[in-house]
Amino acid sequence: MWEVLVINFNKLSNDEGKFLEQYFDNHIAPFLSPMIIGKQQPFPFLANKQMYAIVLLTSQKGKKKTGIIPCSNSVFKRLIEIPTRPGCFMLSEELILHFASKLYPKYHIREKSVLRVTRNADIDAAEVYDDDLDYRNMMEELIKKMKRLNPVRVELSRKLNKKAIEELSNFLEIGTDHIINVKTPLDLSFVFQLQNYLRTQTELFYEKRSPQLSPSLNMKESIIEQIEKKDVLLSYPFESMKPFIKMLQDAAEDPEVVSIKMTLYRVADRSKIIEALIEAAENGKEVVVLIELRARFDEANSIEMSHRLEEAGCQILYGLGDYKVHSKLCLITKTKEDSFEYITQIFPVMV
Repeated sequence: MWEVLVINFNKLSNDEGKFLEQYFDNHIAPFLSPMIIGKQQPFPFLANKQMYAIVLLTSQKGKKKTGIIPCSNSVFKRLIEIPTRPGCFMLSEELILHFASKLYPKYHIREKSVLRVTRNADIDAAEVYDDDLDYRNMMEELIKKMKRLNPVRVELSRKLNKKAIEELSNFLEIGTDHIINVKTPLDLSFVFQLQNYLRTQTELFYEKRSPQLSPSLNMKESIIEQIEKKDVLLSYPFESMKPFIKMLQDAAEDPEVVSIKMTLYRVADRSKIIEALIEAAENGKEVVVLIELRARFDEANSIEMSHRLEEAGCQILYGLGDYKVHSKLCLITKTKEDSFEYITQIFPVMV
């Protein structure tokens, strides 16, 4: 049986403690920016869901100060393996907290904790929308504001005294009842890193399952020609989206296709659908895309995709008034001798 532990520094041997101290000195400390709150340094802005060490200090003259150390840093690893204990790890924020005295050598540390602020992410474009404003520009401004919205919760890994809690409450403009102590690590995203460590233990993982190609379609032939012969029902995510993507790629190159019209709600960073639409526009097709920018936590990516499509010559629409677009709809128009025909794809949304 495999056991994975996030271990407390105090449970390590002297040699293990020396190893981690050296690791801190060489791989973490050089990239930290400790601050001391005072008249010359006001309380800093604490980013949403980022971790900080808060340290209550006393100077040699007896003056009480507060130290803040940003702990979320992409330069150093968050999960540090203990070489002498397979399966045992220590979190970088706990290591920073343990060696905080090295960062404040002229102060005595009275109390310390790791803290994380959760900010309000609820933005309502309808409340601020003005018909005279560019909708996309307005959404870009809202996204910037979202990063600085009011805190709704402050989590602490250790208890702080009542006065310190009241000061945090004043600094962050949040009620003391929203400042809570949490026994688990404040950010559990490190668990995903354990996948690679445990990869050899196949019994711990589900069997990998991939979407299947539909037996109704031949990927070596034109999807459009096959659909013109008969309708096809695909069941996502059990069946692959590759036929739909190939259909868009076929449409981008088909000289009889004159337009592609789609609604989009959430797309991948490297979306093949976006690439196909761009190719179609560059090939002279009329491409009209309605992009729903109000995709929670994905607004920035949607805006970036809209810029790319627009630069390629696509016509972009944003939302429908009070309605939020979730359905993925596609309409391809083809000329057919003296007539025309439509090819459609409908992604129903289950509510």
